Amino acid sequence: MARENNTKRKLAAGECVFGIAISELKSPVVARVFADLGYDFLFFDMEHSTYSVETVADLVWSCRTANITPIVRVPDAERFYISRALDWGAQGIIVPRVESVEQVASIVSYGRYPSLGTRGVALGGRHLDYQSPADFGETIDSLNREILLGIQIETKVAVDRVDQIVACPGIDLVMVGPADLSVSLGVPYELESPVFEGAMQKIVTTCQEHNVPVGLQSGSLDFPRKWMRRGCRYIMLGNDMLCLSLEAARRIEVVKSEIDKIERP
Repeated sequence: MARENNTKRKLAAGECVFGIAISELKSPVVARVFADLGYDFLFFDMEHSTYSVETVADLVWSCRTANITPIVRVPDAERFYISRALDWGAQGIIVPRVESVEQVASIVSYGRYPSLGTRGVALGGRHLDYQSPADFGETIDSLNREILLGIQIETKVAVDRVDQIVACPGIDLVMVGPADLSVSLGVPYELESPVFEGAMQKIVTTCQEHNVPVGLQSGSLDFPRKWMRRGCRYIMLGNDMLCLSLEAARRIEVVKSEIDKIERP
């Protein structure tokens, strides 16, 4: 049987889930730290990071042992990327730059076993915690049920087609890429502009109409807080290096503020 996907369960129940993008740190300890802090998922970026296949596979495994959902953003909507990441044990896949119903159909096909898709069967590995299936059919069904398949909407073309895209069966999550979307709309990084807000609201409203959870990634806290109130429930609170640099900056600022108070001999 497949491991239960707690992030997918919470989204299905109408709850919010919170995670961090990991694109630089390579220690297996990271999963335990964020799990103990109460995060729901870690998001491993294979689109923009320098991570190797082996690195991401090991980080995914560390998430499974720490009981925090491992989600992988693959570089593109190719069978090789999607099915292989799932075989490593990823419990969720995010595919960037989705702009058509044809892409969605391929993603769903590559990410699910027959009869829901065409994913190749190789049971007993990391995605089953190295357990041999007792019942082949039930194992396939459970894996199909527990995998979270997500797409990113981050271009004007995708926004124009959002109703058709989101209506496609088999998609469990829509994630907005705010930076790429703002650039595509001609208002780079102007996340308060009427143009961007209109597109963002269109995505959120459409996803709500089709009962598909919608999420976003942001380095700030004000942006996700605002859009959580408007319906976003999958929230990525920046990335590993942002968390590290912000806390490091805060700590040295606090200590240096005491320098002038030191009594010198």
